[in-house]
Amino acid sequence: IKVPARLTTQAVAAQKSTLPLIKNLVGRSPGRGTPVRQWDKFDPHADLFDLQRQYAMPDPFLGRNDAVLHVLSCLPLHRLSTIVGECASGKTCVAKMVIYTLQQRAAEAADGRYLYREGVFQISCATMPSLQQLVFETAGIVGRLTSDEDELVLAICDKNLLIVYDGVDGLLADKTQSVLFKTFLEKVLQGVPGLSVLCTCARPLGVPYENIIGLNKLSDSELASLIRADGLANFHSGDKICIYFNGNPLAASIASGLLMEGMKNEELYDIIHSHHKMDIKRLKLGEFDADPWNDAVKDHISKDGRLVGNNLCVRAWIRCAVGYVETSYPNAYNTLRFLAWAPAGVEYRDYVNSVNAHSAVLEILFQKYKLVEVVDASGELIEGIKTTKQFYACKGGGGLIRMRPTVAKMVLEMKEEFPDDSRRMLRLYMNTLDKQADIIHSNLIAFKTAVALQSLGVVEHTLWSCINYDALIRPGICGEDLTMIETAGRLGHSVALIMLSLNRLPEAIDATILCARFFAHLFESELTPTEIRSRKLNEAIRVKGPGQLGKALRL
Repeated sequence: IKVPARLTTQAVAAQKSTLPLIKNLVGRSPGRGTPVRQWDKFDPHADLFDLQRQYAMPDPFLGRNDAVLHVLSCLPLHRLSTIVGECASGKTCVAKMVIYTLQQRAAEAADGRYLYREGVFQISCATMPSLQQLVFETAGIVGRLTSDEDELVLAICDKNLLIVYDGVDGLLADKTQSVLFKTFLEKVLQGVPGLSVLCTCARPLGVPYENIIGLNKLSDSELASLIRADGLANFHSGDKICIYFNGNPLAASIASGLLMEGMKNEELYDIIHSHHKMDIKRLKLGEFDADPWNDAVKDHISKDGRLVGNNLCVRAWIRCAVGYVETSYPNAYNTLRFLAWAPAGVEYRDYVNSVNAHSAVLEILFQKYKLVEVVDASGELIEGIKTTKQFYACKGGGGLIRMRPTVAKMVLEMKEEFPDDSRRMLRLYMNTLDKQADIIHSNLIAFKTAVALQSLGVVEHTLWSCINYDALIRPGICGEDLTMIETAGRLGHSVALIMLSLNRLPEAIDATILCARFFAHLFESELTPTEIRSRKLNEAIRVKGPGQLGKALRL
């Protein structure tokens, strides 16, 4: 169909049914300046209560009944509450139990409602890179495709609901995102009188009128029961090793895996005790100073002003588990280092294609040590998959294999050299991501927004992780692998186009900058004597940097 020189409203309406896309008249390609049609994901007048997700009771659930009842009693009195506690201490488990209890009470009520007319919604924030994505996910609750805070407030201003933001530590870690997140909370709470917010975080948010709820630590007998449930029937709370659990269920899970390997209690105690003495030595503490492992949330600083970190007890247990896996199961260790770069998780087919002896590796990381978990696209644990046998019986159940966020964060902080096999897995997976990003952008251009968003929800967090220039460009990760650098640049370009198509402009700008940095690095590398010499020896090698960098700069 020939597009006339001047388009009237009637002409556009007449051609809508036949044209797959109406381009603008300055010749820009779709997705670059041409906004994708936006529409509600469902009927805006639909009852949100019927659209909320139904949660099952967390299993196992031990020692948190008082905390759950306390949170439930605080919800009618405080519109903003924060559950605080150390990493992997069970904050998410408590939040899910609160949601489950509210939904059960609503089911038993005469009118089918309890406390909140529109229900309860949870958003997993553990791997979210920016506030823009948080706003976008929140708007998705009411079916809107926007990352604008004012539009969100307008969309939910008359709603009565509870939103649970689980794991906002990542947003608070960055100073800019922390300020933006607090401002966002104040704006929505002020603009939506019927909204209540429940957050889980390692420390308080620092927002006015915030209600802070601290979790009590699990007792040694409760943690011992978790270990006995894994098959160690003779383990009891009187064992010496229990004093170093510090009430943390992740520590008990790791201890269970090590003991199941045949390690003796005394041997495990000596290893963890040596880590404890090492931390005290690094902090240069005296005999009468407080034990740094008892205060996990505090950022510990040595007496010479050096930052040692927080969650020292959990860090020690994770180092112990990762070190044992590295020594005894090199393939599982390589997979662990690779999975740390996929915060959203890896799909079943990609995991099978990338990992050698994938069944044995999954048994070690998932079943024995519980360092990885199987989640759905929204980051929620999939019920009914507790063993590798159950996982392979349903071919992953449509879930994603994801390293636990606490473990992933600490593995990424490791200074050990990145294994070659892990780099191979990452390279393969980045190529797969590149194809998926192209498909998502093509679907957005073709106005298949629902399909594109479903695919984007699975890989978005991982896309941002794989275009993190400062992390990837280190010598141990990409190094001088120009193929990986080029792939990362293409990923950044695709992410920028996707964000631009969804009108998420701040994120589009960030992705474009990252894309340009990768291609600039590629350009500089191609000017080195080694690369020039290789091109002289092989005429088939072409220079890619200038063209790719120009494309990024034009965007």
